[in-house]
Amino acid sequence: MRRHGLSVAAAGSAFGTLVLVLAPAGHLCGGAALDALRRRAGARAPGLIIGAALAAGAPAVALFGLAPGLEGATLGAALATFGLGLASPAALAGVQLMTPPGLRTRIGALFMACVAAAGFGIGPPTLGVLTDHVFGPAGIGEALALVAACAAGIGLLAVAVQAGAPVPDPSGRARAAPAAGPAGAMPAPASGTPKQ
Repeated sequence: MRRHGLSVAAAGSAFGTLVLVLAPAGHLCGGAALDALRRRAGARAPGLIIGAALAAGAPAVALFGLAPGLEGATLGAALATFGLGLASPAALAGVQLMTPPGLRTRIGALFMACVAAAGFGIGPPTLGVLTDHVFGPAGIGEALALVAACAAGIGLLAVAVQAGAPVPDPSGRARAAPAAGPAGAMPAPASGTPKQ
């Protein structure tokens, strides 16, 4: 807004329209991608989608913050909104897959609370501190790019750690991640589970 000379009303209208259209589109496409990838990657599918979205989302946010013109900034905002929206179904499904059935509602609520707390309680103040004390008022784009890169790096590290962890089965026992089988094939039942 500062860099491109937009009024608060014009910036809010433009960004609100992008979010209204592209965030749900990202959610729908993310759900379809998750369904397709689960047939090949099994329980690792959510982490793969989240990792890809984070790796692509950070450069898109940087483009939004650093583009010299309004067109480039709008493109960056659009790509970031759609690309990070792709990760939402995978994140929510991934939390459910890792949680025993009896705890899913509580862990899901805790997850959403942590997302909101981090998004509103850590991101904006960090951006303000960087703008005030590191980059200066004219460097809000640089501050935004740095915060996005750090957040994506932390997220990718968490995805990498989760990729090496055992996957809990619905009974609560940890088991190795199922090997990917032919498209459409169901994974073999866990040890001790009777076949039907």
